[in-house]
Amino acid sequence: MICPKCKALIEEDKLYCDHCGYEVNIVPVFEPEVYENVQKTLQDIGEDIEETPELPPNFRMDDVEIEDDDRGDRPSLLDLFFRKGRSRNGTFVRKLIAVLIFLLMIGGVAFLVRYLFKPEKKQSFDSHYQMAMSYAEQGRYEQAIVELEQAIAADSSRTDARIKCADYYMMIGKEDSAVNLYLELVDDPEKGEAISLRIAEYYLKQKDYAKLNRFLLGSQYEGLRMDYNEYIALAPQFNLPEGTYEKYLEISLTANSNGRIFYTLDGSVPSYDSYEYTDAEKIQLRIGIHTVTAVFVNEYGQVSEPAVARYVVDARNMDAPGVNVTGGDYSSPEYLFVTHQAGSTVYYTTDGTDPSLENGEQYTGVIPMRLGKTTYKFIAYNTQGDPSMIVEIETNLNIHYVVSVEDSVNSLIRNLVALGVILDTDGHAEGKRGRYTYACDKAFCNQNMILYLVEECYLDTDGTEIPTGKKYAIDSGSGYLYSVSTDSYGYLIVSPLR
Repeated sequence: MICPKCKALIEEDKLYCDHCGYEVNIVPVFEPEVYENVQKTLQDIGEDIEETPELPPNFRMDDVEIEDDDRGDRPSLLDLFFRKGRSRNGTFVRKLIAVLIFLLMIGGVAFLVRYLFKPEKKQSFDSHYQMAMSYAEQGRYEQAIVELEQAIAADSSRTDARIKCADYYMMIGKEDSAVNLYLELVDDPEKGEAISLRIAEYYLKQKDYAKLNRFLLGSQYEGLRMDYNEYIALAPQFNLPEGTYEKYLEISLTANSNGRIFYTLDGSVPSYDSYEYTDAEKIQLRIGIHTVTAVFVNEYGQVSEPAVARYVVDARNMDAPGVNVTGGDYSSPEYLFVTHQAGSTVYYTTDGTDPSLENGEQYTGVIPMRLGKTTYKFIAYNTQGDPSMIVEIETNLNIHYVVSVEDSVNSLIRNLVALGVILDTDGHAEGKRGRYTYACDKAFCNQNMILYLVEECYLDTDGTEIPTGKKYAIDSGSGYLYSVSTDSYGYLIVSPLR
């Protein structure tokens, strides 16, 4: 069939013109014989009308004589129609009624066909799509979008229509709508990469580097990520895998593009205030446990996810120090004597913490044993600062005394007041704003005596406590008081208190 409106060819069974959308009227198709019979009937009706004589003015239906049928009753209208009339008027009426009934039947069939097979208001995908393309050729993109949206509603699987719709959104300035539609299509196996390129170009044009970075990080297309590599902030890469090493480490970091790398060594997330990595100053790791956390900031200010690596460096170039006593219970104090490599330095603690260059006391000679339970820890360092393993010893010294520690300290203070060393038992001294304090937490042996060791400190008004270096001893059996000095090895020497 030819479209009456645009003269385009309409395919069979189509209810609309695919080119212009014109609706096709449905007309029943009849057989030629039927058509000829209708024509003949209408012709006969015309002849009857011409030959029918005029009725007289005073003609009444009552004057018409009608032949009675077998029943003897007045004939009905149907009887008049179906039986053979004796006049041409009867033949004319029957023919007229037959034509009217036939025409009513044709109209009813046409109505039913039109009602039952009436298409939905929306046209087919193809018709909407063709109309959209026609509008687009004329530069009428808004009308094209309307048609494409209806086409998509008819068949949402047609990616070409959705892409065209997004393209036209771009052309009329509705870029957000276009990008949202593009984002729905990035996984398309055939056109997904090309669509992803359009999205990346849009973000780049808008200088929205944050959205561009996130989009590229989530993209499945490696070629796209390579093309836009400078806009991506990937986590830095370590040159060594995390783990345990028996040597010092030099850690280097690399990034996927130009920018800056910041790192921490305590496991915290780096910031602009953290260490900045440079190739000239690689990360040096010595003995210990190190958690290196690094982030990359590209030239467009985008920050990567943190990269974390944990390294255990156990490069022991130093022998552990030796201690002359073992852990256990003691009723008589002993000196602790430490042996170590020549040129090394030993540090120790007595509070259970690990000793280091920053924590603990430096070992310079023998150490008097502490009263009660004590945990000693020792570590040695060579001249390069390499530490040894930590040596740990726990002792428990309980003396069977006659004079208690508290009584011995109080006796010492009273004697110092009597000797004029301090002004009162609170430790005040002439010309001093602070005062002196005396504490005993160690013991030692001398000439078969078990002596408490009391050390003097100066307590300033600001709360600072400073050892004065003066030491005193009290015999735990007799309570006698002694002054204490130290020889070159750290052993304690006593003399009567004067």
